[in-house]
Amino acid sequence: MSDGESWDQYSRLVLQQLETLANGIEGLRSELQDVKNQLTELKILSQVPCGVEFPTCKFIKNAHLEKDNIQNVKTEIVELESNVLELNSIINRLKDTQINEKIKKFELILQKEYKLNIDKEKLFIARS
Repeated sequence: MSDGESWDQYSRLVLQQLETLANGIEGLRSELQDVKNQLTELKILSQVPCGVEFPTCKFIKNAHLEKDNIQNVKTEIVELESNVLELNSIINRLKDTQINEKIKKFELILQKEYKLNIDKEKLFIARS
């Protein structure tokens, strides 16, 4: 396998990891917003004077639904924490790969290859 092929393979891997990371972050943002909205709905119940007496009241109906859904919210929070840890792991793997160092090495290889091709052409011309 040539250096160019291994570089392409490595680049694709890094891009896939970055795409996974970006998708994960966007998903987390969305889920966090949902949890935030659910918690806001739950706060309403503690602020209304009628409490739980009127569960079908249009002003607090959603809050009552979220109250019933509190276990799901807790589960979502645990899942979000797990996703954050996973994304952190991806970030650390990307850092560990020392991307900038590999880019510099690859650029040096390309420069050497270019110089060798020029020298080869000069030799070919000189022999002709």
